Amino acid sequence: MNGYGGRPKSDAEFVRELHARCQTPISGSRESVASPSRERRKGEHKESGYDTLQKAEKSCQKFSIDEEIQRSADPDSIRKLTRVRDKIDEFVEFVNDHLYELETADKMLTCLEKMDSSHVPLDIREPFMYTVIFGNIRPLKDFAKNVLLKEFVGNIENLDKLMKNAKNYKDRMISLYSQYIINIPKSEFIVKKYSDFFQQVLFKTQERPMFLEDPYIFISKLPFMFLELVNTCKKANLDNPAECYRRVMNIMEDVNKIVMGTSDAGRMQNFPGQIESQGTLLYTVPVFCEIKEAGCWRSTQILVKSTAFLFYQSIIVAQVIETEGGVQQANSAQPPRYEFRYRFPINKITIGNSTRQKTLEILGEGTTTGDKEVDKLVLVFISDEEATIMREKLQLALNILNDFNDNVNAPK
Repeated sequence: MNGYGGRPKSDAEFVRELHARCQTPISGSRESVASPSRERRKGEHKESGYDTLQKAEKSCQKFSIDEEIQRSADPDSIRKLTRVRDKIDEFVEFVNDHLYELETADKMLTCLEKMDSSHVPLDIREPFMYTVIFGNIRPLKDFAKNVLLKEFVGNIENLDKLMKNAKNYKDRMISLYSQYIINIPKSEFIVKKYSDFFQQVLFKTQERPMFLEDPYIFISKLPFMFLELVNTCKKANLDNPAECYRRVMNIMEDVNKIVMGTSDAGRMQNFPGQIESQGTLLYTVPVFCEIKEAGCWRSTQILVKSTAFLFYQSIIVAQVIETEGGVQQANSAQPPRYEFRYRFPINKITIGNSTRQKTLEILGEGTTTGDKEVDKLVLVFISDEEATIMREKLQLALNILNDFNDNVNAPK
């Protein structure tokens, strides 16, 4: 007997059933992968989904999981291939759910914009309402609809096109999601301050609703969605798709690290300026550091745990704030908190010639708390690899700055 009260299926019956199942195209509306979130929005995404978006170029390398299943006669292989198909469906649903939450937020924002302004507290009327509560939710929605859905979901089996899109849209993803996530603390503050208003007219809760948390959740889970595709493809002996998804996963991991690093920088206390004005975050890494104040002959070593944030405009060092039980653990459910310590503008630094291992020497004009000047910063890394990456990223920022200056100063 099988688990449903009937007789167990033979291998031949199992194969025929799965071959029949493959006649149903993969799409965002397949009944076999329907979920409560999909049911609730049935009819809202009539043009969304995988089945309406498969218009990739024929010249690109492709594979078809349905064709792989149909070609296979081995029940065990078919089960593994079907698992790949299920993971593709989960990715489709994942992106569609993200778009649904963004559209929900957009509808809420539209309601607020149409509300009689006399009913809205004075200091959260437009444009303050848009920029603080919802951030850049509308550009995110457009990106999810026009890029994530069409270019990623629509090419999930078009391997070359998928990898190309991941590379091409990486910087755009970093910019959009960083901008949104760095705004979350401000949004949380204003929602909490005016919780009665929002609970009464909009959210039905005194907390920020889940649809405003979704961009953070989405960008956190995105690398894991591709990791599951990698693992299931490997088990099904689909080596080429597995390698493709692995490369896309690596790109999405880079996106995730930079966006989350920007989020950490956004929670920095006592920073003398706006984090948003520092440009795109290039790299973030835990460090120890030595500094030399201007006019002093010796360096002062800092033994507390710190983090270095490298932006296009500056390199910033922040101290991890300790909790009552000591330094906050990396696996804590609460995000780390930072306090500003040092900032060196990229246009006022040079890379020193230190030969010490796991170190990077930075010379120039920097500042610390209280606007004190410092002229030397030595970052001590945990590994040589992290030191090498920081050096390469910093050199990239310096090269971009030099190229910009050359273009500005070039004769007309």
